[in-house]
Amino acid sequence: MKADELWKKAPASVLTTGIGSLPHPYVDAALQFSFQMNVPFLPQLPARNPKEFMIGQALDRLPGLFLEEGGVAKIKIEDWEKGAAKMRETIEAALVLQKQEAFEVFLPDADAWSAWTPFLFELEERNIPFAKIHLAGPLTCQWALQLEDGTPAHKRPEVGMQVYKLTLVRAIAMIRKLCALGVTPLFYVDEPGFYGFTKSNPTHVTGLSELKLFIQTLQKEKALVGLHCCSNTDWKAVLNLPVDVLSFDTHLSLDAILAQKDSVQTFLGRGGRFSFGIVPTAVHSVKIMSFTPELLVDTFLDSVRRHYPEGTPAALLKQCLITPACGLALHRIEDAETILTYTLECARIINTL
Repeated sequence: MKADELWKKAPASVLTTGIGSLPHPYVDAALQFSFQMNVPFLPQLPARNPKEFMIGQALDRLPGLFLEEGGVAKIKIEDWEKGAAKMRETIEAALVLQKQEAFEVFLPDADAWSAWTPFLFELEERNIPFAKIHLAGPLTCQWALQLEDGTPAHKRPEVGMQVYKLTLVRAIAMIRKLCALGVTPLFYVDEPGFYGFTKSNPTHVTGLSELKLFIQTLQKEKALVGLHCCSNTDWKAVLNLPVDVLSFDTHLSLDAILAQKDSVQTFLGRGGRFSFGIVPTAVHSVKIMSFTPELLVDTFLDSVRRHYPEGTPAALLKQCLITPACGLALHRIEDAETILTYTLECARIINTL
């Protein structure tokens, strides 16, 4: 199914959603937060359980995986070597033989993603046609995972490849689960590690090609696929990826992205949409409270108009998503609620333009 057909399931042209992580310790409260957006999103709750930090969630069940403080993911290589063959066999049963029961093994479980099953229940009960799910992407997982001594685990190519395939099979399993409920999935590949990307590094270039294949594989599963990067990077390379949505922190990256005028025009011309992280998340709570939605939108529009003095392309603002800049796990609950309110109000203002 083509992307434009999938977008028809969306509830509006200007959409609101969240990036993923929330500070809430209780699932019910997190879901209540999520479902206030017109595109509900799957909450990650590391305050409830450290296993819900993004790398641990994405690599759950990787042999030898353990988490240190703050969600730092490491593996005991001896344990990985003992379990790698069995993991490889299970992954291949899914990816090569396309056995549905093999995919289901990789669905999130309550131990690493407490909101997954309740989120599905709410989608079904409320008859929601369009929802956002997400997973840490293969590049970020490969680059973040360490051996016990702190050595990057991707220096072992066989580990890096298993990380890639594990994230792929888990993403497919999650997408298929939503499709089975009649929900069109908007799937964000979360790649904050992209800040370190450089074309002069052959490993990074190979990783970019693998990410392109990753995205295309998910699109074949009838999902709209977005990429979220909350740091600056090589935006021309990112815009050339076949993503349906590009999600970023507008205060940090909007000017750098719009400066790639030809790439932006090509991206919008093929139906790509921007997910504007308009509401700041990397600031102290006192500063958050000093903003207003009107000021945030005015600042955003000033940047857009600087790059398009002749007139803003209609596709840039008429078909977009409005979000917080990044996840909210490290904020106070009160601040997260303020950010939610601002996100909804910013979208309302932009929708009237």
